[in-house]
Order: sequence, then C-alpha cells, then structure tokens
Amino acid sequence: MQANIETSLSRLGDLQLAFDDCILISDEGVNGVNQHLEKLAKNLRKLTLGFTNSSEISGSAFTSLGSSISKNLRALESLEVDFSGCSKLLNDGVHGLATSLGKHLKNLKHLQLNFNGCPELSDSGLRSLATVLPKSHLKNLSSLCLKLNDTQISDRGISDLSLSISKTLLSLHDLELHFKNCNNFSDEGANSIGIYVSNHLKGLNSLVLKFNNTQIYAKGANGVGAYLGINLKSLECLDINLSSTNISDAGLSALGASFAQNFKKLQYLKLSFKNCAKISEKGLSELTTFICSNLKNLSDLTLDLREYPRISDYEFDHSIKVLKKNLSQF
Repeated sequence: MQANIETSLSRLGDLQLAFDDCILISDEGVNGVNQHLEKLAKNLRKLTLGFTNSSEISGSAFTSLGSSISKNLRALESLEVDFSGCSKLLNDGVHGLATSLGKHLKNLKHLQLNFNGCPELSDSGLRSLATVLPKSHLKNLSSLCLKLNDTQISDRGISDLSLSISKTLLSLHDLELHFKNCNNFSDEGANSIGIYVSNHLKGLNSLVLKFNNTQIYAKGANGVGAYLGINLKSLECLDINLSSTNISDAGLSALGASFAQNFKKLQYLKLSFKNCAKISEKGLSELTTFICSNLKNLSDLTLDLREYPRISDYEFDHSIKVLKKNLSQF
C-alpha cells in the first residue's frame, strides 16, 4: 500500500495542500511535509501550500520547508505559499525562506507568497528579500505576487524591495504588490514603486497595486500614474486600489491625465476608490473624461465607488449622467 501511494505521488503534476486554521499544526507537522516532498520530484510542476493562521509554526520550520522545496522540486514552475496570520513568522524566517527558495528553482515562472497579517514582519524582512533576490536563481520569473497586508512595513522597506525586484526580475510580465492596512506606507513608498518599476520592468503586461487604507494622498497617486506611464507602454492590464486613502479630486484628475497620455494599449482597467472621503463628482467626472476620451483599446473598465461618503441624490444622478456620457464607447 505504501509503495502504491508513493508511486501515485511521484506522478503528480499539480499538488495543493491546505492546512488553514489548523492551530495544532507545529514545526513537527511541517517537517513531516518536508520528508515527503522528495517523492514528488519527478513530475511536479505546480505546488500550492496553505498555512493560514497556523500560529504554532515558527520561521525555522518555514526555512526548512523552503530548503526542501528548492532541493527536491527543481522542475517546479509555479509555487504559491500562504503564511497569512502566522504570528511566529519573524523577519529572520522570511530571510531563511527566501534564501532557500532561491537556490535551485531555475525553472520557476510563477511565485506567490502571502504574508498578510504576520504581525512581526517589518522592513528588516523586506530588506532580506531585497538582498536575496539578486543572488538567487529566480531571475526567470514571469509572474510575482507578494501580499504584505497588515504588516509593519514602511516606505523604506518597500523602496528597497521595489528596487531589487525591478533590477533583478527583468523577465516579469505580471506583478502584484499588496500593502493594504500598512499604516507606515505613504506617498514616498508609492512613488518609489512607480519609479523603479517603470525604469526597469518595461515589458510588464499586467500590474496590480493594492494601496487601500494606507497614508497615500494626491501626490502619491499622481506619482504612481506619472512614473509608471513613462516606460510601461505595453501595459494591457492595470488594477490600482486606493480605497480608504486620502486621495482627493486633484489626485483623480492627475491620475486620469497620466493614464490618458501614457497607457494607450490598456485593455483592462480597475480603479477602486471605496470610502475615499475627499473625492467628489468633480474628480470622478475628470477621471472618466480623461480615460474614455483617450484609451481607445479599453474593453473592460471597473470603477469601485462603494461607500462614497460625499455623494447626495443630486450628485448621484449627475455622476450617472457623466458616466453614461463618457462610457458610451464601451
């Protein structure tokens, strides 16, 4: 029976293991997973692991996990690991994980790491990632998603990480960065992302930036749009979430102007301004006018204006008329 199971495992091409909310799983359980990874080495191309809210697993166990994956699954092309809510995952654990993953995975094309709600993760952890990337074998990545919501990271760490990603992972076509509820993330961090990504990742096709509930004002929103537009002429998909930020009408207008001038190839655009208390119908009107008058290849547009606090019945009716006029081409 054991031999049959091992033979079946060796034939797998895609494996998903979810241990979410299993609060009794500890380092011992992760080590047990490590011991069996070698049996999957022959054909496994995609691996998805979920450890959400596994509060008893330490960073050292995740370092061992990364080492086991890198050593045994060298044909792996897609890796997604969810560490969200793992309270014992510290900055040194992130460094160990990144170092071990980067040693042998030369064939990896897609990487997603979810650190949402890891309360001890700070700039030190991001700097570790930034330091490890140039020395790793992950330079063939075409898709990267990093989820860092509800962590202690700040503009400085985000700047270091953005620079490292942009200068190292030159084959990227799809990039996702999530910073929701990062209270130390402001215009400076947003602008650094715009500058570094634009200067180095000129081949991007898809970009997702989640800045909701951070300390971003019009300057940051304007900077992101302006900097990204300098070189990302091939961008086809753009998703920016600025919900619950301090963006104003001026920021919306500047964002729209930048999009209209630079993103001529955009086909998909999603902009979220949920619960943005400083925007009004005026900013919405200017934004949609810029977008719809210039982005002729756009086929899919989403504007999220839920919990729009400044809109009255009159303004709602007028906004609908503005949208109807400007969106008539869709």
